[in-house]
Formats: sequence, C-alpha cells, structure tokens
Amino acid sequence: MQDTKKGELRYYTYGASFFNYGMLPQTWEDPAKRGFNGTVGDNDPLDVMELGSRTCKVGEVRPVKVLGDLELIDQ
Repeated sequence: MQDTKKGELRYYTYGASFFNYGMLPQTWEDPAKRGFNGTVGDNDPLDVMELGSRTCKVGEVRPVKVLGDLELIDQ
C-alpha cells in the first residue's frame, strides 16, 4: 500500500533519508477537525518515520514502538 495525493503516488523526495518513511494503514486525518494551531487533517493516513538500525524494504511491515509524535504540514 502506498500513500497517494491528488490521485498520484507519493514519494519521499527530500534528499538522503536517515530514517524509514511510511504510513499507518487504516488511520485517517479528518479534514473536518482543527488542531490546536488551526491546521486540519489532509484526509490521508498518518505518516510514520521509523528510526532504526537498517533500511526497510519497500512495502515491508515492521513492529514499532511509538516514542512520540510530531505534527508535520504537507505542502
């Protein structure tokens, strides 16, 4: 499963990555709800950054332990 935006597949294209980037299936950021800073959900699954000791394969499913969260704004 791969995230899409405006009907197109989304790729992480911000240079060399020091983490694994993916998403949590069956989650959804509701565009009808406002965050504390006025932002709204983007109707996409929640993004995930996994800091690990190795690069994951595309499509790999891995157990993770949540250490915290960070609100990122899609462009």
